[in-house]
Amino acid sequence: MCIDADRDRRIVFRKSFRDCSVFTAGRSLTSIIEACDFEHMEKRPLSVLDAFAGDGAVADGIARWLCELKIDYSIAVAEINPVHLKNASDEYVKFCRDIRTDKIDGEYDIISVRYGLHDLAYDDKIKAIQNLSGSLAMRGRIVISDIMPDKKSRPWLEMHHQRKEVLTNGPNREVCLSDAGDYLKILNEAGVSAEVKDSFYQEVFLREWVETYGASEETIAELDRLALEAPRWIQERLMIFYHPKRGARIYFPVVTIAGIKNG
Repeated sequence: MCIDADRDRRIVFRKSFRDCSVFTAGRSLTSIIEACDFEHMEKRPLSVLDAFAGDGAVADGIARWLCELKIDYSIAVAEINPVHLKNASDEYVKFCRDIRTDKIDGEYDIISVRYGLHDLAYDDKIKAIQNLSGSLAMRGRIVISDIMPDKKSRPWLEMHHQRKEVLTNGPNREVCLSDAGDYLKILNEAGVSAEVKDSFYQEVFLREWVETYGASEETIAELDRLALEAPRWIQERLMIFYHPKRGARIYFPVVTIAGIKNG
């Protein structure tokens, strides 16, 4: 199965991201695709699950790349909120499940998760990763790409994310931005041998980010103010900048981890 190459969401791929800048808006998708290492997986066709899939952008990217490689595949997407899946391609099997507790039907050679875990409490991260690992085929691969700050910048980023959750009427939960070591530990305990594959900074304009949640101008102004009044060392580390038309910009630290299920 191959999706139409002329779909509205056009994505340009490289076979390697090594020539990409460490500071780039499109790096996260390329990083996931590289970490999946499709070319060296012997099983055909490949069964893929994109968890916390949103509108299916990662699934679309994977589908396009597998078409480029002429590898047959099937793709499923899973989300907690069905509204998030309404724009995902009807060519994908769609699951509306609480990924922390509800098993996803099927067994998958590849499971990808982009930006789906960072806001979860630590115990919920454990539940979600263990649950997804249970749907992974033996010797299958799971790839997680998410915000993973260092311990020094973590408290400020957690504060900013927590404020975003409150102002956008997000879930009433405590934000816990785990570092790469936490994810590696959880994966290892779930029976997955994992390692860091990539790290980079993801450019985010706060206005464009929270507008997807229906944020008001007051909310956007408040989040911009928090960013621009951050301590100087935070502003320098996260390259916080104010654009006169697009508002405050932050470069979030992102790490991509890939693991293989033991067996």
